[in-house]
Amino acid sequence: MELYFPTIPKNIERNAKNGQFLKGYRRKTPPANKGRKMSEFTTPEICEKIISNLSQEGRQKGANRNKELFGRPVLAIQDGKLLGPWQCASLAKEYFMQQHGVYLAKMNILNCCKGNRKTHKGMQWFYVDEPHKWEHLIQRSL
Repeated sequence: MELYFPTIPKNIERNAKNGQFLKGYRRKTPPANKGRKMSEFTTPEICEKIISNLSQEGRQKGANRNKELFGRPVLAIQDGKLLGPWQCASLAKEYFMQQHGVYLAKMNILNCCKGNRKTHKGMQWFYVDEPHKWEHLIQRSL
């Protein structure tokens, strides 16, 4: 009896040597939200925020519009004193640059908030909506 290995059909859309997509390749499945209204796949609150920011005022703000919409509020604690809160890490970074001339990296702030890092520039960073992580660090003066 002879051992038989079935041949595996080759993927026509990819180059056999390096696995890159061939020229002219198109996805077979369209995106999940293609042809659907925004109200069908997002909450009404987010729809209203997005539509309101499409006004002339929203266009002038540029990239800050998305920070305010989708950013998660952060705060900093330094030497037992509460600094902030800010609407998002990007706005905290801009604040420290303008007011104190200190450059902060947004990703380092977010890594502190997620718990991947302890401090950034001598400050502990936390999300505002997780008070169980930062309330005990604030010195209460009576």
